[in-house]
Amino acid sequence: MINNDTTAPSADYAIVSFEPTLHSGDTLQTFVTTSERALLERQLHTLMQDLERYERYPANWDSYGGACFSEELTDQVYRYAKRLCTVFEAEGTTPDLFEPGPAGDGSIDIELRLGTRAALFTFYPNNNIRGLGQQSSGEHAEHVKPNDSFPLEAWTAWLTGTGMLPTTEVES
Repeated sequence: MINNDTTAPSADYAIVSFEPTLHSGDTLQTFVTTSERALLERQLHTLMQDLERYERYPANWDSYGGACFSEELTDQVYRYAKRLCTVFEAEGTTPDLFEPGPAGDGSIDIELRLGTRAALFTFYPNNNIRGLGQQSSGEHAEHVKPNDSFPLEAWTAWLTGTGMLPTTEVES
């Protein structure tokens, strides 16, 4: 059980309480260093659980004719998410928001936000990926490309602040 006690030495630590309690009735506590990697692993694990749940959705899951999600598509989304985590770890950053979302057309979104930058990647069953990005300044871009030519590295560089926002390119 995580205890959000404010007596931790800094924001870089968490107090973890283990049960059972000590004979005196006090809870055994130890400080555990939290890292960007641990946060990313938790985000990736949660994303994986969501994707596995989407695979179990039946046809018409949203009562509006929602399409089923293939294992092939959820695997593709997971592989991309894992690549994103590798880049984020190398940059020493963790997204403020890193969440998947199902859509009725059978596509799956990954929504990301790092500070003032936000991106939405949509993975379609036809093997296309759509990337939408916007900065709080209003600057924005869009890409729609097949999976094998989507410029993921350029998008992650922009999200982490090490690159420019990719120019808009839409292929059909």
